[in-house]
Amino acid sequence: MPYVTSWERIGIEKGLEQGMQLGELRNKHAVLKRLFDRKFGLQAEDAALIDNTDSPERLDAALDAIIDATERGEVLRPLRD
Repeated sequence: MPYVTSWERIGIEKGLEQGMQLGELRNKHAVLKRLFDRKFGLQAEDAALIDNTDSPERLDAALDAIIDATERGEVLRPLRD
């Protein structure tokens, strides 16, 4: 078994953490696009805006907004602010 230095271990842990965060972000993108499509019909520009949002907080705000939204703009607003 190869020896792993403490610096390598830290790098591996950071890489795993970043990978998990990216996976969580992509999951939020997928869920938001699915819900948006079911409620309003997903257009290419909507999908692009969602996919280009890298803030988990903004995605969470949009996911919360979709529950009561009556217009697509209400859901997309948190992604644009």
